[in-house]
Amino acid sequence: MILNIFTLLILTGIVLLGLLIFIGFRIYRSRWYKTHGKEVAATVVDIEERERIYLRRTNESSNLYTTGRVYTKYKVYARWQDPLTELNYDFESRWVNTLPRVLHPNKSKVNVYIQPDEPGKYLFEL
Repeated sequence: MILNIFTLLILTGIVLLGLLIFIGFRIYRSRWYKTHGKEVAATVVDIEERERIYLRRTNESSNLYTTGRVYTKYKVYARWQDPLTELNYDFESRWVNTLPRVLHPNKSKVNVYIQPDEPGKYLFEL
């Protein structure tokens, strides 16, 4: 019994440590791009929308389901042309829950942080 609790505590600690390392790396990466990266104004070219519907049972004894909550996620795609090389670079954001169609409609400008020596590596936050 004590061995099971001790094992559970160790596993919980490992998961929490991994979560803290992941969050710390994300914060470090964001700060690095904002201090060392080059900020460019990219043009929004598309917004992808996904709906996820969660179903729930009407009651425990039946197999009938009703529509639960509907969640919508969005991903923004943007393009930037390097004025020196005239190469186009495409950027995509992470999935977000806000309404980018209102905040960032098509052909609007969004800020993207790129690595100056390698524009294919970037930070695109909405």
